[in-house]
Amino acid sequence: MRAVIFFSSVLISSALSQQQPVDSMRIYKQPEVVITATRLEQPLHEVGRSVTVISNEQIKSNVAQSLADVLSLLKGISIIGGRQT
Repeated sequence: MRAVIFFSSVLISSALSQQQPVDSMRIYKQPEVVITATRLEQPLHEVGRSVTVISNEQIKSNVAQSLADVLSLLKGISIIGGRQT
């Protein structure tokens, strides 16, 4: 009886250890984000401030690792401090 329990526990532990690895390089598609200074959505021609649009192609061509990397490429933007996750 002890041998049966021992071998069944070995089989169960070996089956559990063969789980599929997690893909850490998975790419997630995110919805478009609109950020405004007034907290109200407005057409571009009504906005009284400078507006910069960052396209998907620009993000891909820069191979940015984070939003801070993308924003640091723009003139007049500086990223200081903050936690990285």
